[in-house]
Amino acid sequence: MSHPIRKFILLLVAIILLVLNVRLYKDVDVPAFADELHSETIQQLNFLGDALRNGAADDMQALFPEGFVFTNALYGLSWTQVARYPQMDAALQQRATAEAFWALEQIDTPKARAIFPNFHDLPGGIFYLGWTNWLRGSLLASQAPAERDSLVIKRFRQDCRIMAEAYRKANNLWLPSYQGWSWPADNAVGMAAVRLNEMLFDAGNDTLIANWIEFVRTNLDTSTDLVPHSTQPAWEGARGSSTVLICRIMADIDPQFSKELYVRFRKQFVTHFFGLPAIREYPHGLTGSGDVDSGPVFFGVGASATVVALAAARANNDIDLWRPLSQMTEMLGMPLSWNEQKYYSLGQLPIGDAFLVWGKTARPFLDPVADFYHEKPYGWWWRWPFHLLSGLLILGMWRVIPGRRKNR
Repeated sequence: MSHPIRKFILLLVAIILLVLNVRLYKDVDVPAFADELHSETIQQLNFLGDALRNGAADDMQALFPEGFVFTNALYGLSWTQVARYPQMDAALQQRATAEAFWALEQIDTPKARAIFPNFHDLPGGIFYLGWTNWLRGSLLASQAPAERDSLVIKRFRQDCRIMAEAYRKANNLWLPSYQGWSWPADNAVGMAAVRLNEMLFDAGNDTLIANWIEFVRTNLDTSTDLVPHSTQPAWEGARGSSTVLICRIMADIDPQFSKELYVRFRKQFVTHFFGLPAIREYPHGLTGSGDVDSGPVFFGVGASATVVALAAARANNDIDLWRPLSQMTEMLGMPLSWNEQKYYSLGQLPIGDAFLVWGKTARPFLDPVADFYHEKPYGWWWRWPFHLLSGLLILGMWRVIPGRRKNR
């Protein structure tokens, strides 16, 4: 290899690594723990809105069974969270409502319902009913009472009654998403919608919600004291991808219980990957492979769990985990900003962008309980292992690439 080519390769690698290392210091605090939106938040939503209108949800559906509903629901929920930030100007408030309503229209269609079961007493199953109605209720909760659409209210209360009645009749309070398949995280979403109905319209479901919380408490995974990942067709213990989702959603059902679960999650799933903050898919001491729920799993670290943990940390007021995780996603995701849009990984996985903006804008509807003390997951020096690794990589390339020595 000629000397000029070697120098070009080294320079290119050095620039890339320098950019990655610098992005670990990005200022990310404003949108997370202050009543103020970061300017990049709307840019992320601009990208997602365009992507969804150009078929991104259909693309995500090709990757996993709930991709269409999930991507649209997260987009709409993100806008409802944006709408609830203080001092929102009227134009952006109107846009937030319109976009959330547009997202709801996409999933409240025969096309979206087609892949879900048509149970007699739970049409669409708890995943579909839960996410659709949580978005519907979140839209209503983000509006002033006089601004709420009467048809949206009617449908929201109707579907909440269907879910509440299904829970009252069930012997097992883990309702199914598909025939013979049940996941507790899907049930948490359904109960979050029921809780919103209670908050908005005093629907008389306090006892039902309390009974469900007690059922969850008495049916935890005994090895972790966390909510199991799945209960049918086979029971599986707590996993990172579902635990972080439950910790976010539970904050809208029972903040105190959410805190209890979150503390246990912190102890058993938080880790690092070559010095970078990360979340395990399986608790410390256990290993497993990735699947459609977890996404890729590298050395025990779950891609989905790490991204969704942003929402769990935000909902439980944990800036000590939120900040390094957010800075890490700003580094590894290599976001680009162009034409008032911001997107990660070249915009090739919009569901990832949706989870990121949902996590970064998370605003639970219920007031959180008082902050709890917890140890910081990473020391002030957490970036330095990656800095060192970057330097060693450059040094190693300098030494092994042919043409390093001058001609004699």
